Amino acid sequence: CGQGWEIKGFDNREVILQTKKLSK
Repeated sequence: CGQGWEIKGFDNREVILQTKKLSK
């Protein structure tokens, strides 16, 4: 569940990486 963040408008790769780690 990490693609949803990208669609929201999170262009920060750091944020996406962090969310991916949390999702794991």
